[in-house]
Amino acid sequence: MKVRALDLGPVPAPVKDQLIGAIERSLNEFAASLPIAVERVTFRSGCMAISGTTR
Repeated sequence: MKVRALDLGPVPAPVKDQLIGAIERSLNEFAASLPIAVERVTFRSGCMAISGTTR
């Protein structure tokens, strides 16, 4: 999984890059534990949807 965009306001770019890396690692570990092949993840205000097919 890849973070496409993250708005952190005035946070310096090196810190933002570290945060994005940590988020991506965590998301990939989580996704590897799911019994589905994730095709799409959608975030909306207050919710998250994961679409995919079972393995």
